[in-house]
Amino acid sequence: MAAVPTLHHAGLTLRAIDLSRDLAALQTIFGDPAQMRYMLRPALSEAETRAQITTWNESPDSPQWTITGDDDRACGRVTLVAHRQGVMEVGIQVAPDSQGRGIARRAICAVTLYGHSELGLGRVFADIDPDNHACIRTFERAGYRREGHLVANWATESGFVDSLIYAATAGWQPGVSPA
Repeated sequence: MAAVPTLHHAGLTLRAIDLSRDLAALQTIFGDPAQMRYMLRPALSEAETRAQITTWNESPDSPQWTITGDDDRACGRVTLVAHRQGVMEVGIQVAPDSQGRGIARRAICAVTLYGHSELGLGRVFADIDPDNHACIRTFERAGYRREGHLVANWATESGFVDSLIYAATAGWQPGVSPA
């Protein structure tokens, strides 16, 4: 996969992450224990966030973007993680002060459209903790369909947790529900 393309969708711009200008905003996500509770890792220091994002950026088959609005201020991160030919997983985090405005739904739609139309994906999916009700609603509003419930799918510090699998496959259209 080449350089991360800039995507524009529904009032958002998704661009390559630039840690020199995005790190502080992304740290409000990755440094917050409440925001990290579903990511299977504890809150990260700023140095750990920088190292983690740098590592993710080095994966040529798994693009990640900073989510911005009209002001080009980072308000989140979205990624497509390669799993196998034609299949990628979408992951998203939105800064606490930007939640509740449909940003996550619109960013999910942008990368899903890109995945289907530009990358030729047959499947884009999300693996969601069943307790993450806001995330479930967001993916449903984005037009994803629930496919399954995997029991004891992830090992965490507090034991095994389940996963709900949501997907956008052939024929998917962006959700039109309000944020």
